[in-house]
Amino acid sequence: MVFLAGLCALGCLHEGLGTEPNLSEAIVWWRRSAGQDYPPAQISIGDAYLFGKGLEQDEEEGVRWYRKAADQGYAAAQHRLGNCYFNGQGVRKDVVQAIQWYRKAADQGYKPSIKALRKLEQ
Repeated sequence: MVFLAGLCALGCLHEGLGTEPNLSEAIVWWRRSAGQDYPPAQISIGDAYLFGKGLEQDEEEGVRWYRKAADQGYAAAQHRLGNCYFNGQGVRKDVVQAIQWYRKAADQGYKPSIKALRKLEQ
């Protein structure tokens, strides 16, 4: 996992941490580690697709990458997937599904999901 974390960290090229920003190069490194089931890289690829940053915007493909990480129990991905269901991004809007994904992340102590659930309960 350390090696995959290193590959994913090379994705920081998109922010120019220690080098000139290069989003296309960052995506190459994210893909390498995402392809080996590393959740932080998978959500980075999902973000790139969902928001069209460095890749052609494709919300359904973004959701597919979030789901890969969420299915591994990665709380940040579960939260993002909940957001997609809540907002109808890349999937049909489904508040029940959103709550289920938020709950999975909240059960791991993920604060943004805890906050989202509290807001939905009001």
